[in-house]
Amino acid sequence: MDANTVLHELTADVKDRINYLVYKDIHRKEKITVRDLEIAYEYARINVTMVEESQTPMLELFLLDRQRDRMLDMQIMELRNQLYPECSRPLSRAEVYRAVMHGAPTRK
Repeated sequence: MDANTVLHELTADVKDRINYLVYKDIHRKEKITVRDLEIAYEYARINVTMVEESQTPMLELFLLDRQRDRMLDMQIMELRNQLYPECSRPLSRAEVYRAVMHGAPTRK
């Protein structure tokens, strides 16, 4: 399956989470792009890593209403890893960082 097909068939929850991570707007209606997925992947990876390193108990995640976000972040990470195995090269970390920090255009 190609990336455009997979991105078109995302669930509404995953689309909303990507839009929140990238644009801080869950009501955004434009299509999710590969660039959006890459940026959301970086944020999701950081979020999941922070929860794992802090050793936050699952009960606390439920009480803080963060379990759903964590599950969606993990789905985003899994989706990106399925679309782009280690041998492929989507965006580099520098390109993602530049896009996140400066809104600079990435490669086309």
